[in-house]
Amino acid sequence: MWEVHADSIPSHMTVAAYLRQETDFELAIAEVIDPELENIVAIRDVPHVLVPSNLSHEFAVAFKEFKSLVWESEISDASPGVFRNLSLSRTGQAVAPIDPYLVAEPARFSGADHLAFVHRSEVARLPGFGALLDQFSLTVGSGRLTVLVPPNPLNAPLVHPHRDTSFFEELRLDICLAVSQGIVLSIEDMDDLSFIQGKCLWLNCSKYKHTLINRHSWLGSRCSVHFSVWPWIEFDHQTRIYRPNRFYGCKHPVQMIIDGDLTR
Repeated sequence: MWEVHADSIPSHMTVAAYLRQETDFELAIAEVIDPELENIVAIRDVPHVLVPSNLSHEFAVAFKEFKSLVWESEISDASPGVFRNLSLSRTGQAVAPIDPYLVAEPARFSGADHLAFVHRSEVARLPGFGALLDQFSLTVGSGRLTVLVPPNPLNAPLVHPHRDTSFFEELRLDICLAVSQGIVLSIEDMDDLSFIQGKCLWLNCSKYKHTLINRHSWLGSRCSVHFSVWPWIEFDHQTRIYRPNRFYGCKHPVQMIIDGDLTR
């Protein structure tokens, strides 16, 4: 099995791009392709993921305690929504600001180098978030707390409609803590998907173009926790090495969700 040291990845490539080019990652994916699994739009309550009862309180505490670390998304014509964020992870390096939806070839340690976000932030070390993330048996990657700040326009994409990275690289999970009526996920060629408060959602954001949209009120808001779990890759913090885990090339990531393989 291959091993890749973090320092061996060139500055013009993301971790994911390098692994796809220099290892058998693409061949491993080809071994488990399953159109039926890959057409699933969402799993609205990911099996065996326990949402701590105090998570909403910890969310509020985080925004109070870490005011200096709060960052706002850039407003643009493509993404008119305003979001206040706290990061749950960091790269250990300065992160180059980019528009992750519009940059075709992101570089190492850019905001789109998602497999570089391997270190927990101060926010993630709060007890409630630690309890949430510690239950996973796989490497937990990038994540953030986010608040959709009203007012925002009606029936317009609040973020640029997009697809995210492959679910073979990361499974993006979403826990909605509070949401106004009418704030939904708009998914290409599908019905709107509403949020269930306090449940862990997986959306197939690799296959389906999606955005957040406001169907009801200019004052709509949402508070949520987003984070990713790596189905096939692990990172050893002591050696700073990326390597395959036990599911690599053997089990489809979506089947891993269904079977409850994400947690301990």
